[in-house]
Amino acid sequence: MQGNGVEVSFAIPPRLGAYGLYESGPRRLWVAPVTDPLGILRQTFIHEVVYAVQACPYGHVSLLGVNTVVSPVVAQSIQVLLYTS
Repeated sequence: MQGNGVEVSFAIPPRLGAYGLYESGPRRLWVAPVTDPLGILRQTFIHEVVYAVQACPYGHVSLLGVNTVVSPVVAQSIQVLLYTS
């Protein structure tokens, strides 16, 4: 996620036992390599990205500057994750 100030590392998070971690101060996001063989890499990454979005400096949800094309089904799932519960 270069260009938006969030450093992403596919490395062991600095918190013991964590699969993923987002630190809002330094704007760093970690995803543990073990999440890939466990089959939870995608879920862990999305979970931590939601924290990054919630920690936005403007007080409201805003785009992270990631340019991508997703299917309508995936876009709807993202909206549900971000705006409900």
